[in-house]
Amino acid sequence: MIPIFYRKTDRKGNILFGMQFLLTMPMIGLATLALYSSGWLLEQAHTALEIISGYLTWYRVLLWGGLLLTIAALFLHILIFVKLKKAGSFAPQHIYMALLSLILICIFTVFMPISEEVPSLIRDAKSDIAAIENNQLVVATGQLNAEVSSRGLPGPYREGAPAPVAKANLKPIDEEFFFVYLPVDMKTVTAGGSQYFDIVYTPKLNVVVEIIPAENA
Repeated sequence: MIPIFYRKTDRKGNILFGMQFLLTMPMIGLATLALYSSGWLLEQAHTALEIISGYLTWYRVLLWGGLLLTIAALFLHILIFVKLKKAGSFAPQHIYMALLSLILICIFTVFMPISEEVPSLIRDAKSDIAAIENNQLVVATGQLNAEVSSRGLPGPYREGAPAPVAKANLKPIDEEFFFVYLPVDMKTVTAGGSQYFDIVYTPKLNVVVEIIPAENA
């Protein structure tokens, strides 16, 4: 018995069947393009506000762009099913191919942004932008090690992506250390790890806005 997945339909059915498979590739390509869009969104970002704003736009592209791609893929598959029905060429393998295609697309457009907590990152970025604009920032006095990592803010990371911030280790006086994100233009300010600074940073993503040498530490 020929497996149901490979059973033949008429010529028109085979063409539409092939369209289901080909539909997957450009959708995944667009999702990958959204992932790489961080490059031009963050290329000119230097200050904390510019960096967070660039990441906010990238997070939105990943989340809403992914959802729109998923809806578009679903709509196109439904359209193909309607065409197959009208042509009398509908077969079970079309359902299997559609499910496989949608699963592959959703891995890039839905599951990846959700697993990386992109929705909560959007809320945090919006909150931090408001904090900068309204001067509702956090201040801690301590020592700063800016050589921990240069991977950028949280989110779907790819090798070679722009890293406008360094993940730095902040050790406040009489407190446990925690991580902050230091704009790379500020790394030279912290040369000499034994010095104490007043570190002004955002309340959600911990992006450093200003570094002031501490006077009384």
